[in-house]
Amino acid sequence: MFTFYLGYSFCEKFIVDNDNESEHMRLIILCAIFSSYICFSIETTAMHAGWWDVYFESSKVAASDLLAGWFYTTLLFFSIYFILIGKVRKVSNIILPILITILIAIIEFTEQLMFTPQNLLIILFYIVILVIICVLYPYFAVIIITLACLFFIYPIRIVFTNDTRILTFFIIQFGYLCLILKKPQVFEIEIINKN
Repeated sequence: MFTFYLGYSFCEKFIVDNDNESEHMRLIILCAIFSSYICFSIETTAMHAGWWDVYFESSKVAASDLLAGWFYTTLLFFSIYFILIGKVRKVSNIILPILITILIAIIEFTEQLMFTPQNLLIILFYIVILVIICVLYPYFAVIIITLACLFFIYPIRIVFTNDTRILTFFIIQFGYLCLILKKPQVFEIEIINKN
């Protein structure tokens, strides 16, 4: 909760129009990016302080899956928060927490999506949910697809080590962060524009 509050307090300074719903959707992403930066520091410190044992591949930094988990959790928390306080009212934006919850449930259920006959239906369902998110929220597409490829879809995941997954994700996040801070009109593009 401290991370979410810190992310919100820091990122709301970038929001110009507090009544514009697209600005709140942008704030959700800013908070998720900022929270993943904080999480990376906290989890790596906890690992070196001996607060938890390392059972993943050899690395001097925290598990990349934790980074993705914190990112998704922040998206979920703030998408629900903004609905509850009435800042998000469009039908398309109200279903965002449901879609994120389904993605998290699939990931928690399978951990890694391997292309095997047993997992084929789950992977297809996962990809359908990703496509729905990318269609409804095109500004999420870059980050959501990067998360899926780097952290969860197994044939792509094994190409990268823990360190290269984190480095790649941070580079993409930093580029995306520059884009959403310099060109906020990206967030006004929505395919479904219902009230």
